[in-house]
Amino acid sequence: MPVRKPSTERQRRLGAELRRMREHVGMTIDEAATLHRTDRTTVSNTESARSGVSGDRVRVWASKQGRARHAPNALTEGHCGLGVRP
Repeated sequence: MPVRKPSTERQRRLGAELRRMREHVGMTIDEAATLHRTDRTTVSNTESARSGVSGDRVRVWASKQGRARHAPNALTEGHCGLGVRP
């Protein structure tokens, strides 16, 4: 198995923000996984910056979790310093 590169500060900050957003609406990891049609490992790995996340996925997750429309765009466009893959 190839050696995984350490996560960047941006990835860690984005993961932490995604976790805060999920917790803000009172959602568990299992509930988030069900809502996003994925497994709890994917949610956990994304939130802990063990795996990358696309801008599209951030927008979908944020909108499904009931956040304001501007929040996902601010995250993905780097307005918060948290640029992600397009």
